[in-house]
Amino acid sequence: MLGDPHAERELAVFRDFVVVCPLGIDKGSIEKRDPPEADTLCRIADGSALAFEMVELVDQARIAKPMADQNQLMDSLRDASKAFPEETRRKLKQSRCRQSV
Repeated sequence: MLGDPHAERELAVFRDFVVVCPLGIDKGSIEKRDPPEADTLCRIADGSALAFEMVELVDQARIAKPMADQNQLMDSLRDASKAFPEETRRKLKQSRCRQSV
């Protein structure tokens, strides 16, 4: 599982959480687990094991909706460009290729 960017990110976020968590999590006990187990297993000061499932929250108004709007705009532009004369589409495509270089 290590080497997986998603797993590494989860561990980094969990370690940041440990710094502010009042449970006294033993930093040396943190383990990344494979499904179907919870994402992270660790021990607290009294030796008890705790498991955590990591989730990511997405702010619909600030991230998801603007991304959907952007995708819809791109789809609309692609559809509209189909009505352009072939020569205009060719020039736009060439211009776009030069910009990405």
